[in-house]
Amino acid sequence: MLMVAAAVPRMVQASRIEVLCPDGAFYITLAQQLEEGRLSVQDSAYGFNVYTLTSALLHRAGLAWETAAKIWGVLCATLVVLPLFGWVRRQFHPTLAVVACCLYAFYPKMIEWSGEVVRESTFWLLFTSTLYFAWRAASEGRLLFFAAAGGAAANAHAHRGGHVAQARSPVHAI
Repeated sequence: MLMVAAAVPRMVQASRIEVLCPDGAFYITLAQQLEEGRLSVQDSAYGFNVYTLTSALLHRAGLAWETAAKIWGVLCATLVVLPLFGWVRRQFHPTLAVVACCLYAFYPKMIEWSGEVVRESTFWLLFTSTLYFAWRAASEGRLLFFAAAGGAAANAHAHRGGHVAQARSPVHAI
């Protein structure tokens, strides 16, 4: 039910967007360069990341660039509910997890970004997955969760490096 609550407003928002924002055109250009083999990771701070790769793969599957990016954004934005719920439920309480997911599902700025051709939704999925896997790793001590947290954090950093660096440790805030 929480997934549907997150998906519906994001699908509506994506269907309403008719014009690409400047960032959207930039990310589509990066995906086109990747698909054509012209993207140099060394020359671009935005080079290789999950968003660019997925956009290129969905385009190869036959979708238009804008459609592929919108579908990926809505999918990622909807899937954020899974790690968010899992993390908050394990750390706090199931009722609080439902409240957190409802707040996320209906937060206007998150809905707005999910339909745009930007990498925000991918970042939030990777970031919340990092929180979920890191919590599981710390509480259960299983190597698999440490590896998953590291992989999700590295990919989130490839999308929005500054945000992950700021959140890496509460000790740095002191």
